[in-house]
Amino acid sequence: MLGERFFRSSKSSKPSGPSTLEPRPVITLDRTIAASVDTILENALDWEHLPHLHSQTYSAIRLLDSNDKGWRARVEAAGGRGQTSEIQLSIERQALRFVTKTLIGAGAGTQITTQLSAVNDYRTEIHVDFFLPPVEPQWMTKVAEAYKLLHEQMWDQDEAMMMRLGQVQERAMASAREAAFPWARTSARDDRKCLGSRAELESRLPIDLEVGGRPVRIVSVDGELLVFDTQCPHRGGPVEVANSCEGKCRWHGYSFDLRGGSSTDGRGLALEPPPHLEIEAATSLVYISSPARG
Repeated sequence: MLGERFFRSSKSSKPSGPSTLEPRPVITLDRTIAASVDTILENALDWEHLPHLHSQTYSAIRLLDSNDKGWRARVEAAGGRGQTSEIQLSIERQALRFVTKTLIGAGAGTQITTQLSAVNDYRTEIHVDFFLPPVEPQWMTKVAEAYKLLHEQMWDQDEAMMMRLGQVQERAMASAREAAFPWARTSARDDRKCLGSRAELESRLPIDLEVGGRPVRIVSVDGELLVFDTQCPHRGGPVEVANSCEGKCRWHGYSFDLRGGSSTDGRGLALEPPPHLEIEAATSLVYISSPARG
């Protein structure tokens, strides 16, 4: 969010009234995204990821209203200055377009229009028009370029998330096929694997690997080897160590106890049961095996 240095801040307390500032186009962004039109529109509706995936821009969000055509929310800018804005995103499905407007607060009157054009089922061309409220003439070029650079970074992050989400969905489909037709597996899975000696293993931590078709990570916490599922049960986002024995999803902020996978944020989701780590007393060799399924 660009702040009060450049824009006049609206003091209106109306929750959803249109801005009184007339926006004007100042700059555009064109690029190809490795995701389908439907995936991009679904991502646009996902307001919850903004302060987590785009933490360089937003520090918090509070949803005010939402439906299948868009949402409206109060957002707080990153940087600790307490700047807030009310933004609204509206999807025009027939036109393959979505529009984001800043209604109230710093940057009020800003409008960003994103036009989509399918290349194929996996790639989409986007054309983004940036409209800004009145800005001091000497700042206009800098503000426009700052908006473009910020949104290029956000599209980089969104594209990576959407690509991973596609991989998560493909993995889920493959697991479902294997469960239904176990004789059709394309690769064998060893249930128990040796990871080497504990000392050698600890020298390579953290380690990412796949066990039983699930992505997991091995870390050391207070001298204890821990293994946890790195796929968030919410939408498949990457779970990373946040502090001590807590992990957090980088996409939507869901948090978990890494020692068992239970929720630590009150939202009730739990990680998949982790693989079993066994350290052989006589040799100090570490073995990993799929978790028992009840």
